[in-house]
Amino acid sequence: MRPLSIDKLNMVISRLHSGQTTCQISSTSGVSSGTISKKKFPDLLKSSGGHPVKLSPANICHATILITLGKAETAVQVSKALQTITNKPIIAQKVCRHLSTTGMKAVVKRKKPLLSQKHRKGRMEFEIRHKD
Repeated sequence: MRPLSIDKLNMVISRLHSGQTTCQISSTSGVSSGTISKKKFPDLLKSSGGHPVKLSPANICHATILITLGKAETAVQVSKALQTITNKPIIAQKVCRHLSTTGMKAVVKRKKPLLSQKHRKGRMEFEIRHKD
């Protein structure tokens, strides 16, 4: 494998600075994209990757207000409210994740114990007596 000439290397660096991708540069310069990506360019900014966030900080603030005012109790209710505002599909799991970053914590409701046989009979008798 031959090393890149200084002219080609300078051309690649200038195109990287202008914002072209490695595929675009390789198609016009004749240098493979693998060679370009293997070179170390410390002064270039690298992309952070990933996709943009679906919920803006204003949406997250609105979600916390909905919960604190008692207009919504669950992440599903909050996601439905945000869907009507933003006209985008929002998954309740994402809402829950964003709310946890604000310091809120999801709490599972405790189940109430079943009534014992004695209490069920007493309740039925009370209802029957109360109807008469």
